[in-house]
Amino acid sequence: MEDLSKKNEALEAFFKSKRENWTVQIMPLFPFIKGEPHEIYDMQATALSYRHSLGEEIAYFLNKLSKEMVKNKEARKDKFIYYATGFSLKTNNTEKGIMIDADVAELDRAVEMLQSHIDYLRDCVKTIDNLQYAVKNRIMLMEYSSITQQQRN
Repeated sequence: MEDLSKKNEALEAFFKSKRENWTVQIMPLFPFIKGEPHEIYDMQATALSYRHSLGEEIAYFLNKLSKEMVKNKEARKDKFIYYATGFSLKTNNTEKGIMIDADVAELDRAVEMLQSHIDYLRDCVKTIDNLQYAVKNRIMLMEYSSITQQQRN
C-alpha cells in the first residue's frame, strides 16, 4: 500500500510538471492574435502542432488509464474473494464494499489522476481550438478592413 502511495505521489508530481509545461507553451500564443499577419500565420502553425501533440498525449494516457482500470478491477475482484471466503469475520456486501474501497483507494487515486490529466489535456485542445477561431475572426476582420480601405480610395 505504501509503495502505491509513493508511486501516486510521483505520478502527481509528474502530471503537475506536464501541466506546467503545456501552460508555458500555450499561453505565449495569445498575444500573437494582435500581431501582424505573418506572425498570426506562424502562431497558427505552432498551435496546430501543439494540438497534434496534445492528441498524441491524450491517446497515450487513455491507454494508460485503460490498463490501470483493468488492474483496479482485478484487485477489486481479488479483494472481494478474500473478504467473501478467507476473511475471519462474517461481513455483508456493504461491509465488504467498504473494506474493498479502502484496500484499493490508491489504485482509485491513480485512475482519478489519469482521468484528471486527460481532462486537462482535452481542455488544452479546446483552448487551442478557441485560439484558432479567434485567429480566423482576426484574419476576417483584417480582410474586411483592407477591402473597406480600398473602397474608400
